[in-house]
Amino acid sequence: MTFINIIPSPVVTQAFASAGADAVVIDQEHAPVGPKSLHTMTASIAGTKCLPFVRVTRRDEAMVKLALDLARSTFRSQFGRSRS
Repeated sequence: MTFINIIPSPVVTQAFASAGADAVVIDQEHAPVGPKSLHTMTASIAGTKCLPFVRVTRRDEAMVKLALDLARSTFRSQFGRSRS
């Protein structure tokens, strides 16, 4: 089961992980999720089996690198390419 999170809150992200989610997509394209929120959201599910995926706003090298640094798993751009 996968959830898409557009609420920039680590509490919500942790609730999805605690509910048994296999993955949470953190959507930076359609939600106000900045670097600080992204970090706290991904850190909140550390130690669970839930994987964070990040959908970045645009295909920009700096933004993708930041998402890869802050989220310990993968990202997804609006262009449909992913990297783990």
